[in-house]
Amino acid sequence: MIDYKNGFDIPEGLRGIVQLMSEDCSGNMEDPFISNYCLDIEGHEQDQKSRLYLRLNHGLRNRLVVANVAFIHQRQGNMTKLFEILKKIYQEEHLDSIVIENVLSGEMKNWCIKNGFQKQLIKEEVSDWYWPECETSEFSLDDLFGKDAQ
Repeated sequence: MIDYKNGFDIPEGLRGIVQLMSEDCSGNMEDPFISNYCLDIEGHEQDQKSRLYLRLNHGLRNRLVVANVAFIHQRQGNMTKLFEILKKIYQEEHLDSIVIENVLSGEMKNWCIKNGFQKQLIKEEVSDWYWPECETSEFSLDDLFGKDAQ
């Protein structure tokens, strides 16, 4: 059983993400932290680190934002597994898009292209990548993060 820093239980829809990150660092992870519609997970294995910082932007656009992601075990399908979990949340919660912020590496850029993301240039060398825009419908943040997470 995974303990959580802030005492909140991770909502069912996000548990697969926590499990994926735990597997990437062989279970050597800090307690996941969820607060203000953000999920923060860090782990390590020897001298390498894995990290995921995921947030739900709400307001005019309801979207899942991967603000930071790094896997210890690269090129083993972890990003694709994460994307599958995010797509399920996207579909179940009727979100507008999934965003990967600040794509810097060529590998991540190629992954975004391969998986149908569209580039939005932020600065010359920094871009965010969006996965399909679609109409939003009625959706409660409490359904995803629980009433206590606000």
